[in-house]
Amino acid sequence: MRHFREARAQGDVLAVQLAADEVVHRLKGEGRPVLPFEERAVVLSALRDVDYVVADNPDDGLNVVRLLLPDVFVRGCDYAAEGAPEEPVMHELDGAMIYTGGEKRNTRDIVAQIRA
Repeated sequence: MRHFREARAQGDVLAVQLAADEVVHRLKGEGRPVLPFEERAVVLSALRDVDYVVADNPDDGLNVVRLLLPDVFVRGCDYAAEGAPEEPVMHELDGAMIYTGGEKRNTRDIVAQIRA
């Protein structure tokens, strides 16, 4: 939640790009996503700092960035070292790329804790 608060502080509107189910499954493997897109979108849209939830394009997630033309794109710090895939597009748009947060939490670890 802190990540969304930090992202929201960077601009007037926060649109959260949410991975489609097929993208999550392709990247994360069997049993993922834990919740389907619609349920994940409802949870995110209920957060005070989130104005919009936008589905990514399973074939090209950068299309959302090109469509929305944000002034600022915020990613978690886990992308900072190698650079986020959105960074070249944001450079083309003369936008800012910002990396937030220091604590990485992921669903895999949360599910493992629950199962333990």
